[in-house]
Amino acid sequence: MNQMKKTIICFILFAITLQIKAQLNLTWQGTNTLTSLKTNYSESNWLVKPSPLYEINNSTELETKLQSQIKEDGSLELILSIKNTGNTPIIAEPVFPLLRNICPEGTETSSLYCLFPKQGESTNNKAIINFEEAYSGYFPFQFIDVYARDKGGVYLMTKDTQNSPKNYFLKKINGKVDMGVKYRPKELAPQEVWVLPPAIIKAHEGDWHTAFYQYRDWVRTWYQPVVERKNWFRDIYNFRQLFLHHIFGEDGAYNVSTGKIDIVSKVNESKDAFGGVDFVHLFDWGKDPSSGRCGDYSPWTYYGEQMKTELISQIQTLKEMGLKTGFYYEGYLLSKESNISKQKGEEWQLLGKSGKPSTNMGNEYHYACPQHEGWIEYLNNIVKSTSSDLGVAGVYIDEFGFGWQYPCYNPNHNHDISLTEISGETQVPAETNFMKILRNNLSDDVVTFTEECPTDVSTQFQDGSFSYGVTFGRYKGNPLGNSNPSGISLVRFAFPDYKIFEILHVDEPVGNDIEGVNLVFFNGNGLWIEGPLNNTTWFPLEVRDVIKKCYTVLKRNIENFRSSDPMPLVKTMDFRVFANLFPTEKKNVWTIFNAYEKAINKPIMEIPHVNGATYYDEWNQNEIKPAIVNGKAVISLQIEARGVGCISQRLQ
Repeated sequence: MNQMKKTIICFILFAITLQIKAQLNLTWQGTNTLTSLKTNYSESNWLVKPSPLYEINNSTELETKLQSQIKEDGSLELILSIKNTGNTPIIAEPVFPLLRNICPEGTETSSLYCLFPKQGESTNNKAIINFEEAYSGYFPFQFIDVYARDKGGVYLMTKDTQNSPKNYFLKKINGKVDMGVKYRPKELAPQEVWVLPPAIIKAHEGDWHTAFYQYRDWVRTWYQPVVERKNWFRDIYNFRQLFLHHIFGEDGAYNVSTGKIDIVSKVNESKDAFGGVDFVHLFDWGKDPSSGRCGDYSPWTYYGEQMKTELISQIQTLKEMGLKTGFYYEGYLLSKESNISKQKGEEWQLLGKSGKPSTNMGNEYHYACPQHEGWIEYLNNIVKSTSSDLGVAGVYIDEFGFGWQYPCYNPNHNHDISLTEISGETQVPAETNFMKILRNNLSDDVVTFTEECPTDVSTQFQDGSFSYGVTFGRYKGNPLGNSNPSGISLVRFAFPDYKIFEILHVDEPVGNDIEGVNLVFFNGNGLWIEGPLNNTTWFPLEVRDVIKKCYTVLKRNIENFRSSDPMPLVKTMDFRVFANLFPTEKKNVWTIFNAYEKAINKPIMEIPHVNGATYYDEWNQNEIKPAIVNGKAVISLQIEARGVGCISQRLQ
């Protein structure tokens, strides 16, 4: 870049090194290049060699300005602005913030840990790491952390409340780490200025927890769900998906020959099998042979009005039983045989980069672009009218939440094709906009949820989502191996009033996946339950018993699992035994996961003791009499291999 065109406000004038360690977490020097990075917690220099704080594509017409401020908490806040000083449009491609060559002096590669908090990921210290994820359902956070156990750590964070399209990356190779944020290229008109969201660089003591909690604290300064979160929704732990039509070798709740619907019997059978049902989700309620699975959502046009009357009656009966019902809607797909698809499918169709329609889910669908105003209006009206007419309490939009699955290159949809060609068209803003409109159109009493947890900003516009966090964490093809041995789902702890239902297996038997059920419990999440009960390969008796037990413990400690300040992976006495804390004023509850391949029976935790406190094994329903040593209660437990436990400390 032409230095005459580049204006930089140096965050240390005259390259003077700041040494005010009593007030600052960082000491550093330089101009736009970081030449030294030290923390209060270690005298080691964290930079192997100097690092730029940002990079931008080479153009003599782009002028940059970097502003900086040391905050009261010792963090360095940076703001980068980019101006097109030329007479023609220019595409700017910034990487900001950026830290390269990170590794504290004297630190072995195996002692340098990274937290790249994509879905299903935890910390790891592998020798080679190469992550890059779009800010989306796969990476819903805005921070990355690097730390060495005895030297503290450094994290970077963006402070973006507008869902700006960007990718986060972290690379570890040859014993050092590069990490930063790549913003989606943007075309700047002549004299246009692009001010990127503020960025934070901060040093910290300890491990990744500090970065996580400081990120969560920042989120709480602006985070405001547009509709107050509902305890009845947060208290759902057995989420039962049911079908009106024959599927998976089992008859659905709708009898075509008689016109009768019997969802209640299906629910009662599920209660017996799983210990309880908190919510009924009807997947195929809108399906019929003439118009397909999704699009028209008016099956009574084919089956007759009696079906609608029966469905309303069943939903009302479930309501009288204390159960709420939700409906399925597809966010992208229209069955080609549906009337709306015949009328508007071609117009709304999103196109791939090749110019051809997407076929991810088969050729029998049109794939509607969620940025098309016609599709937005149509689907919102359908959701509002059908959910209101039938009296459902929940609305689910399938395939939303990921934000990256279906980039659209249709030239008739007014996308910025020039930039799409470079980086792909993210659907995060489009899906978020749709959910905002939907939320405004529905009664506040109706909850909305999607297939995956979207970005932190986007979660404000819905009540919850399904998630594949546990599944991603156990993915056998992960090139890093099992880099999430605890099975932790950090989204659960970052947004504690946002409800998550974990999907372990989609459209296939759960089988003997007791570990998966255990990990859902360990995170304090709800369980998505799909499948027939007439075939025990879907839910063997052993799995049903574990689901029942998890459900019982969760419901018995429901106030704790609503905690506004849950703490992931708190300290234990064994690095292969993991614990999460769910505190309230009256009681603290810990979920425990034994990651060993063998059973354990030994001391696992030391808990600060409070006079008068009592201890209880919630999993086995036994009182615990811990040894009190130096003001701490030493808790011993017996836990099966890959099994879970739960203990409580009752304070009142």
